Parts: sequence; C-alpha cells; structure tokens
Amino acid sequence: MSSMIPNERGHIDYVCAGNHDHSHCMFCDGGLWACDLCCSFEGMVLTHCPGKPMPWQAQDDVYSGKLDFMWGRWINVPSEMARSIGRVA
Repeated sequence: MSSMIPNERGHIDYVCAGNHDHSHCMFCDGGLWACDLCCSFEGMVLTHCPGKPMPWQAQDDVYSGKLDFMWGRWINVPSEMARSIGRVA
C-alpha cells in the first residue's frame, strides 16, 4: 500500500496496511522508510526512483555506495566518492 503521491525524486512512500498480528511494525512506528515503486529503503535509497523494482543484483552495489540511479539511468559511483560518504572501506 502506498500514498501514491511521488516525492520530488519520484519515490512513493510505502505505507503499511497494518494487517499484522505483532504489536510493533517498523513502518507503522515510523522507524523505517521504503519506496513502494523501486523497493529501495533506508540505507539503500536511490537518488531518483526508476519507477520499478530495483534489480536484486544491484542492491549490494547501491547499499555500498558504488551504484545509483539518477536522471533516468544507472550511474557507477567513483570509488573515491563512495569512500567519501563512508560506504566503502
């Protein structure tokens, strides 16, 4: 379930439907953000939303800061930039 209103970078905030039995939900409690379209989430958020789920093969590279999606295309982030944002040793 989502708000269906894209933010300025094209992401649509995921909204939990609340159909769960446990008392705590990271989404309902406000502790986790995710995009309903590309499935990126905190720690692995793309600069711009590609409008469809992120390929599973790209997830590790996005998380480590080596890959991003900007202005309609996938971008390989130079290793020195990835290091400067603290994502790569």
